Amino acid sequence: MNDVQNNNFQSIIDNFPMPYQSLDAQGAIIHVNQAWLDALGYSQHEVIGKSFSEFLAPNSSGAFKEKFSQFKRKGMVHGVEFTMVGKYGRNKPVLFDGIIEKDEKKQFKRTICFFHDLTQMKEVESALRVGGQFSSDIFNSIQDGISILDEDLTILRVNTFMERMYSQQLPIVGKKCYEVYQRRKTICPWCPSKRVLEDGEQHTAEVPYPSEEEPIGWLELTSYPLKDSSGKISGIIEHVKDITEYKKKVKRITHLTKVLNAIRKVNQLIIHEKNQDILLQKVCDTLIETRGYSTAWIMLFGQHSEYLDSAESGFGKG
Repeated sequence: MNDVQNNNFQSIIDNFPMPYQSLDAQGAIIHVNQAWLDALGYSQHEVIGKSFSEFLAPNSSGAFKEKFSQFKRKGMVHGVEFTMVGKYGRNKPVLFDGIIEKDEKKQFKRTICFFHDLTQMKEVESALRVGGQFSSDIFNSIQDGISILDEDLTILRVNTFMERMYSQQLPIVGKKCYEVYQRRKTICPWCPSKRVLEDGEQHTAEVPYPSEEEPIGWLELTSYPLKDSSGKISGIIEHVKDITEYKKKVKRITHLTKVLNAIRKVNQLIIHEKNQDILLQKVCDTLIETRGYSTAWIMLFGQHSEYLDSAESGFGKG
């Protein structure tokens, strides 16, 4: 069962369309999938065992140590931006999300991280800041959603992706973003664009699609400030990525990680605990701890279906 679960987990990771990496406690790479290799142009033997900082541009490698320490302390990371360097020297801006997997002693085991390529988004941002214009062909060829907003969150321009996603709301331009994208009359409480207007920094949020009332999927919305020559915010660039399938896969990966952890702990209990009553009780406690159950109940029957023993945990609490 252990081998089957491990193989299932590995198969999901290796075939995942989004770049994946796993680091050890020192920040060395212990696994990447094919999407990661394709994105940066490396082969497995050029990557495994090396520090992740070796694949970062100077402006990111210095910050990695601090951010990695925060990651290990918090147990998760969301929307952290780095600039990675491909095999042939090309910089690639990326956005990382990830969690920490722990072993049966609750100690760090490895990271489970994925990244989004922000190259096209950065090109749009740069072009708009420099000249205020961007080729319609290039703008519409971007495979994610792009919206340009003014300071009042009125939509000034969108690409073809957004027109397809919100075809029932056409025309989009000239309306408030929250009216079109969330069918609201007021600003969304999670709005990253509002935060951009407040502090001038980039912000990211996961938002329901097509609305909070009737969600069928999830979008990752990253908002960037659009500044004029004096540095004043003149608008906002919203970058939207459909992460529905990604969230499903991550949920599956998280589930398998918890299952593997539970199996390891139960196996250790079976090996070391010889008292049947104590063993059953510890297994119940372990299932609640590792699988997130609110209650656990185990009944032991003999080969002729006669009741032998039982244990429970969590009943009567809360």
